[in-house]
Amino acid sequence: MNFKEGEKVRLLSDSGDFTVIRKKKSGYFIVVDQFGFEHTVPPSDLVKIHQLDIPLSETLTNIVRVKEKVEKKHLSKSKSGKKTETPMIDLHIEELMESHRNMTNSEILLYQMQVFRGFFHQKRGEGFRKIIAIHGVGEGVLRSEIVHFLHSQENVEYHDADYTSFGGGATEIVFIGSAE
Repeated sequence: MNFKEGEKVRLLSDSGDFTVIRKKKSGYFIVVDQFGFEHTVPPSDLVKIHQLDIPLSETLTNIVRVKEKVEKKHLSKSKSGKKTETPMIDLHIEELMESHRNMTNSEILLYQMQVFRGFFHQKRGEGFRKIIAIHGVGEGVLRSEIVHFLHSQENVEYHDADYTSFGGGATEIVFIGSAE
């Protein structure tokens, strides 16, 4: 993946926002953090952050629909005592595509976030009160990206999903003001 001078990026191995300064002959990039410190990083550690709301292609929309897994819908009770469905999406790359062998870590993360954003907007538009995103425990990179995205959204609250059901590897997102 190519990165341009001045482009805003994140690192898979570090938190915070960075700006690309230049590409070295070795293929590595020099980026600067918010404090002005330069870091030399491989391109596989960089993730573009300026593409927050790319609409999903028709292919990705179909993948999201297939991967919602009807059998994994989580049931809860609303204040009225009625059961309500909570749509869930498993963002493990193995669940989203058959093969990801030729993808870099940053390409995988971009793909996972594109699928998550599409799922988020789709379910919000359909009037659901909440959704669950299964991201796994791992190093927390995908979870951090999800949280960063959620900070940019209005009328949304989020917290770790039920530990007994998801073991700390999922986030529950609540749409404030949604109908019960």
